[in-house]
Amino acid sequence: MKQTINLSQFMDGFTNEYSYRGLEYLFEHLSEVEEDCGLELEFDPVAIRCDYTECSALQLAEDYGFESSEEPESDEWYGELIQWLKRRGVWFVWVDDSTILYENF
Repeated sequence: MKQTINLSQFMDGFTNEYSYRGLEYLFEHLSEVEEDCGLELEFDPVAIRCDYTECSALQLAEDYGFESSEEPESDEWYGELIQWLKRRGVWFVWVDDSTILYENF
């Protein structure tokens, strides 16, 4: 038996792992994956926490070994980070000016 959930029910499945805006983006992304792939995803907050992270861009860079000769958090540095993520095929979205939500890779 499957149950369709709305954004509010989705958000209730999480505590402090994601911001409100991050959860909105994540819900939208997972809904698009279902639609594009023609499948129904099981709502599994534990698996989602394992698959997606919201953190500062600097933290992502440190965690994954991104290196740049540009000043950290400068426009050029962000540009290089975006290209680095795209080359790796990583789904990501900016939650605000310095916070990123991404699929772990």
